[in-house]
Amino acid sequence: MLKYGIPDLRPFFDSDLRWLKHYGFAADATLAVLTAPDAMWLRVTMLLSGVALNGLATALYIGSQLGRGPRDGLMTGLHRRTGQSLRLVRTGLELSVVLLGLLLGGVAGIGTLLYALAIGPLTQLLLPLVTVDLPTRGRGARQ
Repeated sequence: MLKYGIPDLRPFFDSDLRWLKHYGFAADATLAVLTAPDAMWLRVTMLLSGVALNGLATALYIGSQLGRGPRDGLMTGLHRRTGQSLRLVRTGLELSVVLLGLLLGGVAGIGTLLYALAIGPLTQLLLPLVTVDLPTRGRGARQ
């Protein structure tokens, strides 16, 4: 018999918690090997490198045509629907997330703001260089 009501979301959250454990392990392992540099120029270099590498990683996994994450799916969907540039759509999404975080009591530092302002333009700049063109397969093929 089919029952209607509130769905059981426990499996969804259990799977997310397993992934969080992996992320936590990776972060702990990285912090055990790397130490925070004392020199300001090195901190700025690491910040800029991290943002740039994340922009490249975003372009690589979107351009590979193997699927997008939720935020990138929303970005590309809004880009297609509105005709606005990827950089504008992504920057708007990121700034909305930062604002929501601040309204919920979070803190935004210079790295957070730099990421929010730079990830959209970096993705738009790098995406054409790494996009894989998929061949069409006739009727019903994805375009």
